[in-house]
Amino acid sequence: MKYQPNFLQLVQKDLDDVIDYIGQYSLEAVQDFLDELDKRLLQICKFPQSCEVYRHNPTLRRLIIDNYLIFYEADEKNKSINVYRILHSSRNIEKVSSTD
Repeated sequence: MKYQPNFLQLVQKDLDDVIDYIGQYSLEAVQDFLDELDKRLLQICKFPQSCEVYRHNPTLRRLIIDNYLIFYEADEKNKSINVYRILHSSRNIEKVSSTD
């Protein structure tokens, strides 16, 4: 069964930050990132366990797109992919909480 994506509270701000940052350099790169994000989210909705488990918080999985890390959890009960954060890999990310 296919899962539905669910963007949680901080994701919209994270996505706005990504767009603002990449957009300083290239609007085409912004569109490429958004296209790749859509494509990969569709993949995850079909195969929710396909990305690696995040070692600092094993309830989450980590998807990598270019220099960005997308943290998500597959909710088996509700058949949803809960996306918690989209962060640049250069940030000091020790732990991403599934309650953020």
